[in-house]
Order: sequence, then structure tokens, then C-alpha cells
Amino acid sequence: MATQPAAGVWDEDPDGASIVLATGRQRHDLLVVAEPALLTELDETWGRPNSRVRLSFLPGVSAPAGPGQEDALYSYDRGGRGVLVARGHTSLFEGKPARRTTGLARIAPGAGVRAALLVGRAASLAAPPRATSSPSATT
Repeated sequence: MATQPAAGVWDEDPDGASIVLATGRQRHDLLVVAEPALLTELDETWGRPNSRVRLSFLPGVSAPAGPGQEDALYSYDRGGRGVLVARGHTSLFEGKPARRTTGLARIAPGAGVRAALLVGRAASLAAPPRATSSPSATT
């Protein structure tokens, strides 16, 4: 027997209805996930999106809390194809459960997304351990 969610809680959306409602577009073909610093050329070239919604508005998706991330999902029409651009993503190192970090990926196929592109850059979570060596004295 399936358990019912608490009143006012919508944590799953396999049909992508939340994206359809938020963007007003029945279908998106591509999802791009990147931090805003990597999207400056796209912003300049594509201009204003057709619609914008907070990522955290979507069921099961947490607002990104990492540096340089935005709580924003943009919808564009590019040559008749719908493109969603997530301007940030929630990561495990933020302390969120794994299920919250994959929420958008679970919803997007229901909105028609057939392909996704995750654009990232190499970054370290912490400094690597320093090698400790002591010169050995030889006589």
C-alpha cells in the first residue's frame, strides 16, 4: 500500500507537470545544467528566456546552496525546440540527501526531455593532504 504524502507536500512528479505548469510549454527537448558563470555567452546570445522558475519550486528539487549557483530554471525556444537551462544544481556535499540532488533529472523526462548536458568545471572540495616527508640523515 502506497503511503500518502503529507498535506501540501509534492515530492515527486514523474509526468513533468510542474515544469509544464511553470514554463507554459508542453514539451522541452534538452536540459542543460550549469553554473551561471559558465553561461555568460549563452545569456548574451540567447537573451531573455521565455519563462523562469525557481528550481526549488519543482517537487523534490532543493535550492542549490553552493557558491556561484542560482535557484533558477530558464525555458527557451530555440528553432522550435524547447531548451531548459538550470543555472545551478544541488550537490551531495551541501548535505542534502541523494534523492534531492537528482530531483530535476527524475522530473525532466516527463516534460519530454530526451537529452541532458551537465556542464561543470573541476573544483576541489578540500585541499589534498600534504605529503609529509622528513629527510633521512645518512652519515
